[in-house]
Amino acid sequence: MKDERASSPCETARTLAGQGRYREAEAAQRECLAHDPSPPTQEKGLLFLAELLDRQARFAEADEVLTEVHKQFPKSRPLSLYRQQRPMVQKQQIPVPAIR
Repeated sequence: MKDERASSPCETARTLAGQGRYREAEAAQRECLAHDPSPPTQEKGLLFLAELLDRQARFAEADEVLTEVHKQFPKSRPLSLYRQQRPMVQKQQIPVPAIR
């Protein structure tokens, strides 16, 4: 019997990220964002995407995603928290995901 949670791109992204498979997690996270346009999913999903990019040392791309989050959610508390934790994420000093 197939686990339905595993079929969700959002769950798949987090599972892959937890295994250190960031490129695959990024693809799944992009699919997750495409399937759920709700504001809460977009806000946290974009932040998770930025985290995945940071963990791959793709800092300029992560900066673009964070700028988009700020434009869409100017008072985002998760964004503020991620910005505080970002240096530790970039150095792989904090487990995946940084923001829950």
